[in-house]
Amino acid sequence: MIRGRVWWLVMALATLPARGQTPPTPSPRPFVPPDPSVYVRPEDMIVIDGRLEPEKIPNCGTWEDAFILLSSMFEGRTNIQDPEVNGIVRANLYMDDSDGAVLLQRVVHAKQRIDVAQARLESKDVAVQEVLDQRWREWSLVVKEESDALLASLSPQGVKGLRRWLQRLREGTRVRFTLQDPIPAWEAICAP
Repeated sequence: MIRGRVWWLVMALATLPARGQTPPTPSPRPFVPPDPSVYVRPEDMIVIDGRLEPEKIPNCGTWEDAFILLSSMFEGRTNIQDPEVNGIVRANLYMDDSDGAVLLQRVVHAKQRIDVAQARLESKDVAVQEVLDQRWREWSLVVKEESDALLASLSPQGVKGLRRWLQRLREGTRVRFTLQDPIPAWEAICAP
């Protein structure tokens, strides 16, 4: 009890300015109201919590997150003999070396294709809703093709490990989108 009070006192004193110095004053930020053209009312938002409803998390988004996360975990390395990479594959995905090697190659390829589709989706020339919808479909097809190719190239044990990892990823996800988002249209493409 006394130790906790002493620790608190030490931390409080450490934040005080030195003798002769004036404490810094925070610069006040003026209040800027949200831009009404981009502001979305809470009642126009849909929030899906993966812990409560993992089956409602969009499949395309989960696969895209998986490819991005795996790509960042491996940092572009494709050698399954690398001890760090092998540890990640075995500990998180429960895969053997042959499935791990396939996974590494497919993740690099998928990340490249998804990046291209994402860049097209975010390009400045997307002003017309029909063009935006078309690009969403293109992005969804790329994600679907890559996820199908990965699943087809793994052994049944590798597929099981990957699906288990995807389920944990889905349960740790929270998705927000507006009622105007084209999610129902493009999500049908990525249905399992």
